[in-house]
Amino acid sequence: METSKRGFCLLLATFVAGVVFFGAEAPTATAVPSFARKYKTSCQTCHVAFPKLNAFGRAFKANGYRFPAGQDQEMVKQERLPLGAEGYKKVFPKAVWPSDIAFFSPISAHMINRVNIQSDQVPKTEFEFPHELEVFWADTVGERFSYLAEIEIDEGELGYNGFLQYDASPAFHVRIGGIDPQPEEFTEGRRLTAAHYNFADIRGKSGGFRLRDGSAGLEVQGAINGSKDVGGLRYRAGIVNGDGRTDSNNAKDFFGGIDYKIGGMGVAGGPQQAGSEKPWVDNSVTMGILGYSGKATYETDQGIDYDDKVTYLIGHVSAWVGDLNLLGVYSSQKNDNPSGNGRELDTKAWFIEADYVLYPWLIPILRYENTEKGSADAVQMIIPAVSVLARANIRFYAEGQIRLDDAGKKADKYVVGANWAF
Repeated sequence: METSKRGFCLLLATFVAGVVFFGAEAPTATAVPSFARKYKTSCQTCHVAFPKLNAFGRAFKANGYRFPAGQDQEMVKQERLPLGAEGYKKVFPKAVWPSDIAFFSPISAHMINRVNIQSDQVPKTEFEFPHELEVFWADTVGERFSYLAEIEIDEGELGYNGFLQYDASPAFHVRIGGIDPQPEEFTEGRRLTAAHYNFADIRGKSGGFRLRDGSAGLEVQGAINGSKDVGGLRYRAGIVNGDGRTDSNNAKDFFGGIDYKIGGMGVAGGPQQAGSEKPWVDNSVTMGILGYSGKATYETDQGIDYDDKVTYLIGHVSAWVGDLNLLGVYSSQKNDNPSGNGRELDTKAWFIEADYVLYPWLIPILRYENTEKGSADAVQMIIPAVSVLARANIRFYAEGQIRLDDAGKKADKYVVGANWAF
């Protein structure tokens, strides 16, 4: 009996360690009500509309999920459980450095429900109730650590993700666990549309690697304010498996990116803090570039292994002008051997998008996408959408995914959805 108990405990500990430290093919949590409870504040403090972050939300993230400018301790409203007395700091290393954690488990959940309507599918109308359920834990541990752990059920498949992060300062963080190697403002978990961003959704071969799948690895990142705490520089670099939690070969994938913000709130926080009548307004332009290089190993129909090297070079821009946010991405992707026949595949993908905050609860969205994969005709799509906050943590949306190219004229898709976080 004792042996079976020990075996169960070992299995449970291994699973939890996997969730926190190694990640899986589940996207990083999109919105974390645990922090709303911790600070007793609205989701709108950090979000334009969840999951899209405003400038303060990005500064909060850049400070290791803490209030910027040294305000965190005074802003925390939820009782914390001390892990050791403050006096232990004076006798370190003869004592464990003290910290604190949430008094109650910082658990949150995010439910995504959709109705899909597509004329060339059977059934034409499909209820996805739910499309996805995310349960996650996120918090800080003392002054220098933060973490997130997530379990997700996505279209009937179980996934999990997580990371532990050391937060030396806004300018230097080290993360171990689940990594999303995409431009900071264009990660999958931050979009307002049901449609994925085209540049991160392209596979060199059916079932092959795509950038939005994320991976397990190590990352360093940081944010440095510009002059007078306006705008500034953000950077990130990392090494990942490239094939999710496990890898298909001995090689590791590498990525790095840098962006610079002109105007607006400092990237690590600044004079324009939370509490503004229009917390989404951040008149600024952010430009950046990200590169990714990796290798995946596949098998031919004859059972012969072959390698496919993939590289990305991605340029991106985000501009806020009053209530309007203009977004753009251009991506050049190269697969050197996606089909195992030695033939390269070049893919060019770009999009432009406009998000307009008509009211704090009503955001119309319009995106145009163009994807050119090898010698095939370009896939062109226009995505009109509207996002409606019924409450700060309940969002309804409707969108069309309308194909403009000849090959996709009968493949239009329409989505109506309801998301809530709690």
